[in-house]
Amino acid sequence: MELLDTGRTGAKRQSWKSANPRDALARLIKRNPRADEAELLEEFRASALADREMLDTIIEYWFSNNFLSLTSIRAPRRSAQQAAKQVEEVKASVVSKIKLAAKIVLLEMAAPNGKRLSACSKEECAHFGGWYIKVAAKLEPGQTVGSAFDEAALRKLWPA
Repeated sequence: MELLDTGRTGAKRQSWKSANPRDALARLIKRNPRADEAELLEEFRASALADREMLDTIIEYWFSNNFLSLTSIRAPRRSAQQAAKQVEEVKASVVSKIKLAAKIVLLEMAAPNGKRLSACSKEECAHFGGWYIKVAAKLEPGQTVGSAFDEAALRKLWPA
């Protein structure tokens, strides 16, 4: 599987850690809805100082932000034309990945009601709207998609 390169993650990677300072602050705010900023800062400071893993995450966050801003290890500046070209390349990559994902087995895909499409009736498809209306138009009342279509026939109705 090819991954989309999002560039340097910087401080964002700290939010992936189990000792997540942002989550800890959100919990503090939720537990103390009437506390002001100064009170929350004191409580956050105390909890961070008591939790070595949390403190390490905060230090890494600070370091990452400041290291990137203070060093010359930065992405080279791009012209607007280069940036636009890179955006187009990323768009093309995403579109190709979406087209690949669209090759899912339509009969097995989850319909808006949570059922497999093959188990959905004419009435359910008509209710879903959009592309499903084309499917519903080809069914008899009470008939399921799976009893009326094979994958190839269903794919002919799928928007390209």
